[in-house]
Amino acid sequence: MATMRALVVSKNGKLEEALSLTTVPKPTLDENSSNVLVRVKAAAINPVDAKIAEGALNILFTEKFPAGVGIDLSGVVEKAGKGTGYNPGDEVFGAMPMSARGSMAQYALLPASSLAFKPQSLSFVESSAIPVVGVTAFQALSRHQGNKEVAFIPGGLGGVGSMALQLAKHHFGFQRTFTTVSTAKVALLKEMIPDVDVVVDYKKVDPSTIIPAGGVDFVLDPLGTPYVWAKYLRTEAAKKPSLVSIIAPLKPAVVERTFGVHLGFVLRNLLTVMEWWTAVWIPRQINYESMSADPSVKDLTTLAELANKGLLKPVISKVFPLDQALEAYQFADSGKSYGKVVISID
Repeated sequence: MATMRALVVSKNGKLEEALSLTTVPKPTLDENSSNVLVRVKAAAINPVDAKIAEGALNILFTEKFPAGVGIDLSGVVEKAGKGTGYNPGDEVFGAMPMSARGSMAQYALLPASSLAFKPQSLSFVESSAIPVVGVTAFQALSRHQGNKEVAFIPGGLGGVGSMALQLAKHHFGFQRTFTTVSTAKVALLKEMIPDVDVVVDYKKVDPSTIIPAGGVDFVLDPLGTPYVWAKYLRTEAAKKPSLVSIIAPLKPAVVERTFGVHLGFVLRNLLTVMEWWTAVWIPRQINYESMSADPSVKDLTTLAELANKGLLKPVISKVFPLDQALEAYQFADSGKSYGKVVISID
């Protein structure tokens, strides 16, 4: 049996207890399937990886150990199922389904519908940092159908925030972009995303003293507190202001689709109440939605095209080798990182 090195969750607990680098069976491809076997070159860390390892999402599903780790990846097609459109040697990037994680490994098996051809202008490391955060930002901004004068995207050096700031102007046509970062990251953000119009140091200044109430068309909530941002949005319903949260409670159907689970009666009702209670505080003229990314070939391809045109580039704070995967996760979880942390596998 062919084997490979992979980062796995061996049990739930603190990262140093839960994560281990080990040898596992290499995935095998059914050539009649719509799957693709990818030789992984790089994989990016997402916050949900650590939450799953720590057991924070055990209420949704029961993990079978050892469990794969990671969603984002870039690499080279090793083998492909018939009719997938991919051939050995193709360079690809994408996001593994939440129900079949395992990008932190030498090989990954995933549906062709979760992949697209890698941006040729970017390295494997850079490409791996795009899928989840890029698709999240893209789909959040796609939900806005109103006026496009100002987009307010707090946390501009976060993975999603850094993507959204670029996409808002370069693809969705917003005239101005506002963001917030801590004191230590102000200069860094201005260097990495120079066309942001207003950068507020929230450690020194209350954003509401800089960004006028009622003067924003779109807000992306990165904290799960959408009601905090509602005051910044326009009060005229005709201008269709939008508030999209990527952290707030989700509708049960979205949770089931994202994680590939079936929720029981009690949990479904609990999530329904939580989502309703969050939304009830948002003024009615605001189009509010809490969302989870749903990666698609179409959206990944659009992101690759924007990258190839020089209109989108991931922000990466540090790259680690696979042998230092635990250190990479600890760094990503330390609060010292920005943008994405990537693990180079080949």
